[in-house]
Amino acid sequence: MEYEPTADLAVRGREISAVVRSAPERRAIASVHGDLTFAELDRMYAATEGPGTWIQPQEWLDHPGSVGRTDPTRLQIRLDAGEVAEPLQDGTVWSRATTPFHYHDDPDKTAATFDASGEWYTVGDRGHVDEDGYLYLTGRTAECVVSGGVNLYPARVDEALISHPDVRDGAAFALGDAELGEVMAAAVIPAAGASSDGLIESIIAHCRETIGSQLTPRQVFIVDDLPRTEAGKLYRHRLVEQFSDHDQ
Repeated sequence: MEYEPTADLAVRGREISAVVRSAPERRAIASVHGDLTFAELDRMYAATEGPGTWIQPQEWLDHPGSVGRTDPTRLQIRLDAGEVAEPLQDGTVWSRATTPFHYHDDPDKTAATFDASGEWYTVGDRGHVDEDGYLYLTGRTAECVVSGGVNLYPARVDEALISHPDVRDGAAFALGDAELGEVMAAAVIPAAGASSDGLIESIIAHCRETIGSQLTPRQVFIVDDLPRTEAGKLYRHRLVEQFSDHDQ
């Protein structure tokens, strides 16, 4: 099924608000209201398991890309060894549980979600906070691409892909590699009217300039659609399965 960004749009007098679910943010906003600028929206980060952060438009202009200011008594970034990260250090997002919860018929997942104290949990999101305590998300632990012993997170590549003017939607994923174990790859849907001639080379050059050579996909595939739900959630593992015969 072809993915279309979705959002709820409410208009109250001159006030416009939108809730965008799991979709590339700029594309979803554009599809909802063509006159709505990117800086006019409140943004919220949360999970089903508990509350998260909120950022208003003016704050976002001062901290572009952030999903809100953190309360260190309720949200922490932790390094892989478990210690709390310093500002700008990337790590796993941990939240303090406001109420106890467990996953239905899955005690192993419940146990893996909480730390030894039983008070803090993670849903696998990665990110960092800046010196002012604002949170920036950079990926998910479960989607990590381990290439030559280096952990790479495809969410950053996704953003670079969809910022290309001739790409309507795109997603990065892991391909097996005999030398490095895994390498980054990507699948893209061209924008309407875009020519496929030289598109792959242009995307690779754009990624190299935007996010650096280490994160730039080694292979790019042009597709008609991506495995997303109607709400825009990407099934990244399906891309891994679809293109596994292209392992290097």
